[in-house]
Amino acid sequence: MKKIKPEAAAKLIPLDNMLVRITQQDVVYRRYLDPAHRAFIPDFGVYIQFDEGGKTSTGRYLVNWSCSAWSGARPGACCNPRPVS
Repeated sequence: MKKIKPEAAAKLIPLDNMLVRITQQDVVYRRYLDPAHRAFIPDFGVYIQFDEGGKTSTGRYLVNWSCSAWSGARPGACCNPRPVS
């Protein structure tokens, strides 16, 4: 994690938006590394905003961890992979 300026945050993806795009299956099968996949996580390309108003850029590891923790709140996120088209 590293602190960033507001103008740098405009070029990054908010963590909340990233978590909607990624599932536990994407982490297991490493789809988050494929730039052509919807679950791609750019390293230090995601940010989280704290209550104090500061913004911090995060790496892939924190996004993957957040997905694992958050998938428990989404029924079926880990058990039902999306159909391959």
